Amino acid sequence: MEEYNISGIVNVRLLRNYTKQLRLLLVGWELEEFHNAKLCLIDEGGSYYEELPYTYYKEEQHIVVEPLILKQIEEHPDVKWKLCLSYEQDGKVCYRRFVSRAVMKRMKEETDGKRRLQPYRYGPVLHLFKQNDVDYAARIYVTLKGRLGLLVKPKDRVYLPVLDVRIDRIDIKGSKLSVAISIKEGDYIPDRIVLRFRTKKADKKCIYTLNSGPVDKRNGRYVLDADLDISELEFRPVYWDLVAYVYSKEEEEAHLGLHFLYEVQPRNHKQSFKDTFLRLRTEIAYRKDGYIFFPFVTKKDGIAFKYREISEGDSFWFRLKERIARKIYQSNKEYWDNKKICLIYEKYCMAAQDNGYYFFRYCVKHPRRMRQDVQFYYMIDKHSPDYRKVRKYGHRVVPFLSLKHMVYIQAAKVLISTDSKAHAYAWRQKGSILYDVIQEKKNVFLQHGVIGFKNITKMYGKKSGSGCNLFIASSEREKEIIHNELGYPEQSIKVTGLARWDALKNVESGRKEILIMPTWRSWLDSVSDEEFCKSSYFKHYEGLLTDEDLLRFIEQEDIYITFYLHPIMGEFIDDFHVFGDRISLISFGEQPLNEIIMRSKLMITDYSSAAWDMFYLKKPVIFYQFDAEDYETIHGSYLDFETELFGSRAKTLKELVFRIKQVVEQDFVIEEEYLEKWDSAFAYVDDKNSERIMNAVVEYYNKLQKK
Repeated sequence: MEEYNISGIVNVRLLRNYTKQLRLLLVGWELEEFHNAKLCLIDEGGSYYEELPYTYYKEEQHIVVEPLILKQIEEHPDVKWKLCLSYEQDGKVCYRRFVSRAVMKRMKEETDGKRRLQPYRYGPVLHLFKQNDVDYAARIYVTLKGRLGLLVKPKDRVYLPVLDVRIDRIDIKGSKLSVAISIKEGDYIPDRIVLRFRTKKADKKCIYTLNSGPVDKRNGRYVLDADLDISELEFRPVYWDLVAYVYSKEEEEAHLGLHFLYEVQPRNHKQSFKDTFLRLRTEIAYRKDGYIFFPFVTKKDGIAFKYREISEGDSFWFRLKERIARKIYQSNKEYWDNKKICLIYEKYCMAAQDNGYYFFRYCVKHPRRMRQDVQFYYMIDKHSPDYRKVRKYGHRVVPFLSLKHMVYIQAAKVLISTDSKAHAYAWRQKGSILYDVIQEKKNVFLQHGVIGFKNITKMYGKKSGSGCNLFIASSEREKEIIHNELGYPEQSIKVTGLARWDALKNVESGRKEILIMPTWRSWLDSVSDEEFCKSSYFKHYEGLLTDEDLLRFIEQEDIYITFYLHPIMGEFIDDFHVFGDRISLISFGEQPLNEIIMRSKLMITDYSSAAWDMFYLKKPVIFYQFDAEDYETIHGSYLDFETELFGSRAKTLKELVFRIKQVVEQDFVIEEEYLEKWDSAFAYVDDKNSERIMNAVVEYYNKLQKK
């Protein structure tokens, strides 16, 4: 494939119009200076090229582009294109990028340089087309460096200029949701407001349009009031976004009455507006049948809603306890800050089985190695089955959502966890006054598995909402992924090995045991029991557990199977059927996972990072990836499943059973081709991972103290 390298610029002015034309005024250049000049579009990756038909008016130095059918654009939607000039020089084809210095100056003044990409207000929609029943629009944009390009997106999502679309009011009275948005009087006018279920699967999309009256004018703004009776609506957990659509009067007229709607998220940056969601005695929420529906302010000051089961944190008394804890901390802040508290926890503060627990155990057993008098505490729910494992550590254990928890989390210098900071407190909490406090805390990320099978850049990347300050890695190869893909500087990544591997060893249990451990699918979040049983995911694993050929084989070979359910999957345990006593269903937390791994001879998984633990012990793994295409499309991976797995791969049940028989016949010995990948997968194979993590944490803590 030919590559198109851009090596210069051409300064132009972008002339305002709305006739599906692009009008450019050359500044300091004449087109005659370029031999065989052509206008073209080149994609951001420099791989695709689209020539644009144009007319050149020499006297005015105007270039007018009137695109017809843009084949490359239609073949590659959701791509940004650079607007360029191609010409011949010394027998070679050269390319220059169109740049508007005038627009660059104006946009920097308007946006104060805060946004990397803002389309020019008057950039026209040049091309409309349909693909897979989606209407796409191609619209001119200008970056803050003045570079011109074409953005291709679904037409209701093309970038807009900076629009002050503000949410002025939101309330729930009884079952009536009321919303008011406004926009400064000008070209754009609000059209409608919708509630949209947040999902990646097209067949799960759900949108409810609020009832609205005519647009009003108040204090120099267009105002749209809307409401919706939510009592009879069918909501799914968890997230619903509040979205507004606006249209341009001038653009509508230019496009002969076609009504182009553009999607925006209303925002309100005022603290007084945010404080309305933190009241003690009044709440903005709707409760029904054990569920609660309530709004919250997003990180970008927009509004979204959560729909979930009612929890302890939704009560008046919980909110009162938060305020008491805040008073306790603030009234003696110096005392609490001097305690040098570091809090360790795992998923939902409901477990003590992973890297958090093993690191904490090391800290308690080796107090002399703690420098600077750093005090480590473990947070866990008293209702967790693992609570009995840690309660012997006495005051070092902080009961989850206790008054002590609420005080200590304010005083904590560092949070040390296997999951994001959101797991350190009430999950998906409503109107917590401690939420912002927790978000400001420094975080050491211990991980709960090696990175590779799942693309987690959006979830745990440096610029994501769950980014951390110190990232613990297991190998140099993993460090490269964290640096190159997740965007962390090398000094923020420490290669130490995982804490739980300090206790990982082969255990002879006296029987042949196979561990089946599937991971979850995000596209099955919040499905009903009926929907789950209809899913391909359920059918494949139910088919495996009831396969007659497999059942005969494990009986013949005296093999036992443990089917370990993912935490989210636990509610569906009764849907699976097992026959006889050779297959056991184990819910998350019922038995320590590392104990099951240590005694198992073989693991069958799809994309679970626990497979690395088996590989660490040099035990065979079979990857059952019947939905790899869907998984890679929705989640993505840092590994090539065809060439980089450290075990055999099966896509069908028949192939999987064949692979199982093959491993058993080889006496559960891992094949040599996979062992060749072992050395590069693990930086350390000893019992000193927690010690290295301790050194990294203390070093980071010392840096914080010096600031």
